[in-house]
This record gives sequence, structure tokens and C-alpha cells, in this order.
Amino acid sequence: MERPAELDNFKNEIREWVSAELEKKKEWEERGETGQAYDPHADLIRPELLNETDMEIWKKLQNGSITNETMADYNRKFSEETSGEAPDVVQAREEFKAMIINKSIPIIVKHTQ
Repeated sequence: MERPAELDNFKNEIREWVSAELEKKKEWEERGETGQAYDPHADLIRPELLNETDMEIWKKLQNGSITNETMADYNRKFSEETSGEAPDVVQAREEFKAMIINKSIPIIVKHTQ
């Protein structure tokens, strides 16, 4: 069941993250593509297309409780939810998923040690 206020807050948080990353991109390009880069997934993430499944995995990433099992569950739900979706919706959510995977690797490695 969707929790509208919580979902809206999540989407706003992702909008802020995307804006910050795109500002990093602008500065990176102005420096001649040197120095601190940005997360290129931010280019295609569309917060308005994210849903409660995405919100739940984001929370787990933020609080450090993401594991191989939670990622596997997310991947299963993601596949079910994006089956039959428009290509632009799938791409936007795939970029979010790729960002989650990249950011989760150090946390998951820590859990497995």
C-alpha cells in the first residue's frame, strides 16, 4: 500500500539528489571534465516515475541495511513492475536501480565480511 506523503518526500529527496548531481556535472564540464565527477545515472532518473518499491530500497541503502537478499527481492519486484511498461519508464527506473547497485556495493561487501 502506497503511503502518499512518504512517497512524495522520497521523490523530493531524489529530485534534490538529481539536482545536486547535475550541478556537479555542470561544474565538471566547465572544468574540462576533470576533477570530481558526478553520478551519470542522474541524467536519466525521473523521480516522478519512482514508486514505493524504489522508496523501500532507497531507505535500506540510506540506513545501511541493504543486503544481497534485499537487492534480490528488489530485482524481482522491479522485473515484475516494469514488465509491459513504456520504454522511457523502464529506462528511468533502470537508471535509479543502477545507481542503487553502485552505491550499495560497499555496504553489501561490509555485511558479507
